[in-house]
Amino acid sequence: MKKTLLIGTSLWVIILLAAPLGAKAAPASAADFFKDNKVTLICGYGPGGASDIASRLLASYWTEVTGGAMVVKNMEGAGGLVGANFVYEAKPDGLTMGQSNFGSVFLGGVLMGQAGVKFDVAKLNFIGAMFTPPWGFSIGAKTPGTTIGDLQKAKGLKFAGPSPKDNAVTNAALLIDFFGLDAKIVTGYKGSAEMGLACGRGEADGSVIPGSGLIVQMEKGFMKSPPLVVFHRERTEYFPNTPTLLDLVKASTKKDLTPEQEKLFTVVELLNRADMVFYAPPGIPEDRLKFMRDAFVRVTANSALQEISKKWWPVWTKPLTSDDLTVIIKKTLATPKEDVARINQLVNKYLAIK
Repeated sequence: MKKTLLIGTSLWVIILLAAPLGAKAAPASAADFFKDNKVTLICGYGPGGASDIASRLLASYWTEVTGGAMVVKNMEGAGGLVGANFVYEAKPDGLTMGQSNFGSVFLGGVLMGQAGVKFDVAKLNFIGAMFTPPWGFSIGAKTPGTTIGDLQKAKGLKFAGPSPKDNAVTNAALLIDFFGLDAKIVTGYKGSAEMGLACGRGEADGSVIPGSGLIVQMEKGFMKSPPLVVFHRERTEYFPNTPTLLDLVKASTKKDLTPEQEKLFTVVELLNRADMVFYAPPGIPEDRLKFMRDAFVRVTANSALQEISKKWWPVWTKPLTSDDLTVIIKKTLATPKEDVARINQLVNKYLAIK
């Protein structure tokens, strides 16, 4: 018995001595990592707006797909720029994700030289875009009139907008310029909820907001329905009775866009191509990044999520992948500098405060 015990003990000693010093356990798979950890989703806008709703929809179904948790934290400021800067500098472990307006923050902000940008758009890890509703302008509930002709007769109009480089502002500048409106753009609003409220109070006479946000503000009675115009080349199922900017120009002037107007509209239209975009900081391990992108695809394919989303987005638009967003980024950043300069000049011309 003692001899047997001695042999067994000796074998254990040999095994222990043979084991490599400092050996570590195999790293957890990406699936296990996200199952065991909580992801914080930074929404770059305030509570109650379309971006906030989209963020909470993703978080609601994240657990079902990954087994892990996701919480939403609102970090509004500078039209989504504050949140984007925070995410870019976050620890690259996959546990911090962001949600911002794609055109305003990542394309307009970089393309048009917005002050305060701390990120390199080419280094960000884009996850996907959940919704791409049309951008539209609606007249404030307390502003007299319902047509572009009514606005052309009005004096001292004020349109609400976030930062000077935001899509809402660039689109509003086109509207003012193309139709010769006596209007200025007041910036500093934190998102569609604040802009809609300003219109409801009579502080602003109208605003450009993504279609999803417009629906919410019109339902609240803050903005008139339907929108006056959408800033796209084709009409949208969102607002089938609302003319495009091209339609409205032709109906008003009996002419098509001038060559100069066409160049301006081409740039702004690129900025309108995507909206509710989700992204993560650079440097995330490839297996975790792939898991996040795959999880996004599975979440957005969920029929229950799509059905719930119809309350705010009546038309389900096909989500954009990270590859889709990369193509849009490259095309936008290739825009001639002189065309970008014209847009900047136009925006500056109509800002209430330079």
